[in-house]
Amino acid sequence: MLKFELLKIYRDKTTYIFFLFMTLSLILPFALAKSQSNDLFFYESNYDMALGAIESMKNDPNAEQAIKDVQETADYMKEIINGIKENDNKKIVNYELQLEKKKLNDMEAGTLVSIPLVDQKSLVAKLQNIKDNNMEKLSSNLRELGSVNYFSILLSNFSFVLIILILIAIHISFLVNSDSRGKNLNIYSASPTSKLKIYVTKFIAYSITIISNLVVSFTFIFLILAIKNGTGNSEYPIARIINNSEVTIMTTELFLLKNFLFYILLVVCFLFWGMLISLVSKNLIIGLILLVIPLIVS
Repeated sequence: MLKFELLKIYRDKTTYIFFLFMTLSLILPFALAKSQSNDLFFYESNYDMALGAIESMKNDPNAEQAIKDVQETADYMKEIINGIKENDNKKIVNYELQLEKKKLNDMEAGTLVSIPLVDQKSLVAKLQNIKDNNMEKLSSNLRELGSVNYFSILLSNFSFVLIILILIAIHISFLVNSDSRGKNLNIYSASPTSKLKIYVTKFIAYSITIISNLVVSFTFIFLILAIKNGTGNSEYPIARIINNSEVTIMTTELFLLKNFLFYILLVVCFLFWGMLISLVSKNLIIGLILLVIPLIVS
């Protein structure tokens, strides 16, 4: 019976359509990324702005401390710019860490308003880990990242994760309503097999299908990026924020493993909810609404 369910699913073209959409969603950020890193442009622009601010304040007798503060920031950025031009990773990491620590101190002192304080703490913690472990700081350009680091960036992005979850939810809705679109209801009605066994078999078949699509999509893109940029650094630090106040560091390898287990658990939960909905209504639109809308709202 499980073989029958799997054959039925893989004969349905929607299974391949969702696989295509999943694969495209994974490669699209890479395709849309700029061909060159913009780190140098970012620091040069901010350095010029800092020099401009110093020039505008030099005749103000009350701006001595402000000038000193901006000059310190400009000095750090100048060293980072030199590090980028010289391709000196240690210099880049060292001065970026000093710059971000200064920003953190200014934010805690109330003299700088920027990103949320906990986000700044996570940035400092990540740079400190890179320096302590003598790692090479990875490029901010997605096109230059190895496979594991590319996926860690994508899965850290809320918008991307939401897109993946919505695709999974829509796929589940199509699967659990597939019988109502075909003639399988008549077959099941005439079958001597218990309804419980039928639903358990369906649940297993749907789980295999969705998880397989996810694994094959991720593996396909992983291999493409590995051929182009290598597999990347699996020990690279990922900063995680806990209770909106504490910052912890985990390796990229552990982060991806936790995400993989999370998606498997999510598929099981979504599928269970989707099959409960199908017992109440065989309408595809209602199933989509009850699966997708709560996800978007939450």
